[in-house]
Amino acid sequence: MKISKIQGKYFSSFSFAVVGSGPAGFFTSKHLLKKIENVSIDFYDKLPHPFGLVRNGVAPDHQDVKNVISDFSQILEHKNVKFMGNVEVGKDITLEELNRNYSAIILAHGADGENTLNILNEDKFGCFSARNFVNWYNGHILHSNDSKINSLDFSQIKDVVIIGNGNVAIDVARLLAKDPKDIKNLDIPEHVLDKLKHSNIKNIHIVARRGLMQAAFTIKEVRELSKIPGVNLITFKDEIENSLNPNSIEELEALLPADKRQINRKIEFVKGFLNIDKHDKKSILSIPEARRNVFFRFLLAPSQIHLDTINEKVEAISFNKTRLVGKTFSQTVENIPNQLETIRTPLIFKSIGYKSVNVFPQLNFDEKEKILKNENGVVYNNQNELLRNIFTAGWVKIGAKGIIDTTLRDSYDTAASIFKAINRGSIEPVSTDYESIFSRLEEKKVKVFDYEDWKKIDAYEIEEGKMRNKIREKVTDINKLFSLVNN
Repeated sequence: MKISKIQGKYFSSFSFAVVGSGPAGFFTSKHLLKKIENVSIDFYDKLPHPFGLVRNGVAPDHQDVKNVISDFSQILEHKNVKFMGNVEVGKDITLEELNRNYSAIILAHGADGENTLNILNEDKFGCFSARNFVNWYNGHILHSNDSKINSLDFSQIKDVVIIGNGNVAIDVARLLAKDPKDIKNLDIPEHVLDKLKHSNIKNIHIVARRGLMQAAFTIKEVRELSKIPGVNLITFKDEIENSLNPNSIEELEALLPADKRQINRKIEFVKGFLNIDKHDKKSILSIPEARRNVFFRFLLAPSQIHLDTINEKVEAISFNKTRLVGKTFSQTVENIPNQLETIRTPLIFKSIGYKSVNVFPQLNFDEKEKILKNENGVVYNNQNELLRNIFTAGWVKIGAKGIIDTTLRDSYDTAASIFKAINRGSIEPVSTDYESIFSRLEEKKVKVFDYEDWKKIDAYEIEEGKMRNKIREKVTDINKLFSLVNN
């Protein structure tokens, strides 16, 4: 079929199935809507609502980041766009069924897995992934009523250890450090607020196995943490000094000017924290009295989690002290023999990275990088052949890294590959057989949540929030969602 192109726009009835309704799916779809006249786009999401990590991952006190939902909602309002929530592709409907019904498929289902420490007792009560905690405080429909986290008694916890120092780790620390009255009007669920109101947490330890030069957090996140009233930010002299070894300084000097400025600002900002000598009692006693202390620790690798032998709950964690070794630009860390440090704590959060999982066995999944093998967003099958009409975007394409702006920039790459495929004729207009799709989902007894259903949920949450003087009160019970949309 011939596709006409006038003034940079394609004119034909292309149809796209987008698997996942987070930022990657929306940003890529926005390019398609702008460039292709008459295009139809259907979002499939295993959750009953749209917006992915913007709803479930962005912290409640980062409402400015959530403003992108307004842009995404405009896309869902488009007459040629459909939302089909509560539909798990690969389970409720197959990739092959979608392939028959659409010009192309865009896989943008993110990163549902997470990395592990692989140390003793990691699976015991008191050791959680940061993702569990983020899902809980964000009101994730499948995880906010997590019985284990809900059973935590924050009034009995003095020390918390966060392993990893990326922005998610800083988010967790910030939510724990803030006075609950300063976040009560946001979209944090009431049952979470009730827990945090009784918190007696005094010390938050953010621990990384590498040095300050390699720290994953951004200065923006740490600066925000520094502005919380009644909070000390503390580092230890030997860890900062050992972090900034000659090879690390050489790496900093060799960076491009913009990158060098950015990392240098971060280093100088952290060097401005209260810097104490942990071996000097006077130095320790010099820490001002505060509601919370946040310790930024470096060059410590987790080695073992210790349990209370009576109830098998976490009571402490030991770390191997590490040092940076290797040549400039290829430094790694190694454990220093016989040098351990133990922090007593009943609560550990692992913030060591999300990862995508292999959802579709017919596609080539890179087990090392934890992404779909792709070339500029064009996916390979498991025979290592590039597919003509299956694309990928976001974290399942590039790995779980960066911020929303990173995903936005990546979407241009995937969209460009789609337009190239159109130009060479490997994507053709296809009319979607909705009768067949909905018949299949009905057979599987799947209740499809459409955009009108989401608007009902959205209106209900906003109204519930108004009654509590909040932005919104999220529905965290899946049965409540079903009752709302069935009325």
